[in-house]
Amino acid sequence: MEHFTHRKWNDANCYISQSFICKLSITDKCGNGNWYLHNGSCYLFNPSDEYDTKLSWTAARELCLQKGADLISIGSDNELSFVLSQGFRLSRSLKWIGLNDIALIGDYKWLDGTVSENLTWAKDQPNNDQHYCVYLGRLGNIYDADCGTMNGYICEKVG
Repeated sequence: MEHFTHRKWNDANCYISQSFICKLSITDKCGNGNWYLHNGSCYLFNPSDEYDTKLSWTAARELCLQKGADLISIGSDNELSFVLSQGFRLSRSLKWIGLNDIALIGDYKWLDGTVSENLTWAKDQPNNDQHYCVYLGRLGNIYDADCGTMNGYICEKVG
């Protein structure tokens, strides 16, 4: 494409160095379905609220694992901003994330073993009332809850 001819196509010698554009299909990286690609990882948010797509934390994790992913481990403010901008567009339901205290050690950790440092607990959270799983609210705060509570979910395939 010629820049100087008002972006019209033009043939040229194949051996001349030129700028180029590559295209990567999201299905090549993330697979089929409603996946979103961001910073090398793929994200799947529960479908719209018109479908009954709320699951327990364990069922949501199992669904993610079946898709070659896991519940999201949010590692940066950039990732949190992306999740908040995309995660609640189709579904306003609260979202299970991979932060948990299933090991019952009194310390919430991500499924990958790291400790959360960039998320903000909602007021009076965690309340440590035998709530070992964590969900993300629409404003970016996190809440502990009984793992059997029915919520939406966010799956992540790390790139």
